[in-house]
Amino acid sequence: MQRFFTIIFITSILISCKNNEYEKKIIGTWYSLLENEKLTSDSDSLFVNNSSKIGTWNATENEIEYLWQYYKNDSIKKRTHRYSLHSKDTLFLFSNDSTKNRFTFIKADNFLDLILKKNNIQITLNKNPNSEFKEIENGFGIKIFISSDKGKINAKSEYSDNIENLKSDLELHLNNINPYLINRFNNFPESYKEKMGFEKWSKRRIYYSIFADREILNDSILTIVEKLKKSEIQNVYQVFETEEQKYSDNFNLRMIKL
Repeated sequence: MQRFFTIIFITSILISCKNNEYEKKIIGTWYSLLENEKLTSDSDSLFVNNSSKIGTWNATENEIEYLWQYYKNDSIKKRTHRYSLHSKDTLFLFSNDSTKNRFTFIKADNFLDLILKKNNIQITLNKNPNSEFKEIENGFGIKIFISSDKGKINAKSEYSDNIENLKSDLELHLNNINPYLINRFNNFPESYKEKMGFEKWSKRRIYYSIFADREILNDSILTIVEKLKKSEIQNVYQVFETEEQKYSDNFNLRMIKL
């Protein structure tokens, strides 16, 4: 038994010494600020969205180098990206042709943790065995956060410090995802596009997703839901604690429609 623990101890030392000081800071799970990419790095490999293995990698103070094979039969190529690390949990990756083309990643335990960190929210969601993954796209949802401070309930959107500006919040949200909406809409037959119209179709895809602290009473949540449904958007979902599953959709959360 003593020999077993000695082997484990020596192995852990060898693993910890394998990566340099820059690589150790990058090891972990990083989510894109746009909520559409996940990078996971361990001492040996990089993974994209849990499933695509990039391969071996190494890092210097400002560059990440890795081996990449797009298809199994393709030749393995070496690639390099410039990066900058800030505050231990913010990673900037730059495209090779321009420092202006910057991609921001946040270090987070899971996708839900990213959303809360991104919006500077400190709440704990309830678990609900009846919640499930919905066939809706995360990017279409306007996030509403409900917390409490000394008994006072605070509700805010991802665009405002309250929920008194739902119309302008919707305009901001539509503007942010407009290129994606246009691309999706253009894939439909002309007859459908003429019947629906882009504006009507777009607003039907938008929904509110509520992130409520577990201390908030259900009656208080439903009062806020009533206010949300008086806006142009009628679909409202409540998000619950979600355990991220390996090889599953990284950008989906368990919900219930309200």
